[in-house]
Amino acid sequence: MSPWSVGRTAPGAQILPEEVTDAIYRIARYPSSLTDGWYQTQLELGIDPFAYVEMVGVVVAVVVAVAAVDGFYRAAGLERPPLPTPLAGVPSGKHPHVERATLNWVPVAAPADRTAAVVQGLSAAPGEVDNVARLAAAQYIPFEEMGELGWSRGTLSRSEMEFVAAAVGDDAARAEVARAAIVHRLGADWLVDASAVIANFEMMTRPADGTGARLRPEQIIATASIRENLGLDAFPSARR
Repeated sequence: MSPWSVGRTAPGAQILPEEVTDAIYRIARYPSSLTDGWYQTQLELGIDPFAYVEMVGVVVAVVVAVAAVDGFYRAAGLERPPLPTPLAGVPSGKHPHVERATLNWVPVAAPADRTAAVVQGLSAAPGEVDNVARLAAAQYIPFEEMGELGWSRGTLSRSEMEFVAAAVGDDAARAEVARAAIVHRLGADWLVDASAVIANFEMMTRPADGTGARLRPEQIIATASIRENLGLDAFPSARR
């Protein structure tokens, strides 16, 4: 779905090319509509692959990261802060040596497929990777600790973080009760950590969907029964 298909005019429609506005709208609002075929169409329309990667990164940094910060404050029951002041600057126009990936649609920094698809997806635009890494380290787990299942910053354990990430809902009354229970039983630090994990997973789905992140073949085989039991293959993103 795009703004044009529902009769809407998206912000920036008079400034940016229609295909760019459509792509931004889909990445930010309807990531389930992103497919490999759609991405190839964007390239045929004239969007440069490196520009596309940076566009995903900008959407994550500006739209989704703001949503993640909002998600943190919403989960913690706090008033949202004002937006930061934009910084002036000129893009370098440079990118690292890249290779074709099997785990993503987009070109990635060489060597390809040596790390998780969601991590390498933005690697053709290193500055965007740095933005995501800083937020992930603050809200969830530093990239370099992803393989350490015993990692903790002293509050939630890794298993508790994964549970929170899987159990996010949108029931405001239930969330308020849960916040009060966490503070009462475990303290405010635990609430902050749990809220940060929730915020992180409002962010990380966008670079994954926007760059076409895929499971490795061995992961597809290993998770077949779990996906079937949970009905995950029925989700639109399973088309990748």
